[in-house]
Amino acid sequence: MKRPVSLVASLVLATLMAASCSGAKVAGKADLADACMKRMGNQQAKCDCYVETVQASLTPEQFAVLAQGAYDARDFGGSGWLPAKVQSDPAISNALNSGTQACFEKQNASR
Repeated sequence: MKRPVSLVASLVLATLMAASCSGAKVAGKADLADACMKRMGNQQAKCDCYVETVQASLTPEQFAVLAQGAYDARDFGGSGWLPAKVQSDPAISNALNSGTQACFEKQNASR
């Protein structure tokens, strides 16, 4: 019985080591916030609102896809701040629109 457990543990450890050595970054909330700050002229309060609103609208898996897309496209210029396959996801698109309305459009209208 000890050998199968040892074998499984070894396989898990090898997988974790390979993943850590690959240098692939797992993006998160900070990466989406950085993308927002870069695109919106360092408007911290609005970007905090935006990220919180978007995150609340998505499942953790959907938010992870969004954050990874923002990280992967961090050096893209212009309006293409997300890969098309991420932006075309209806749930993500709706969450982004909700975040924009809640945190940018309404706050700008009150000025």
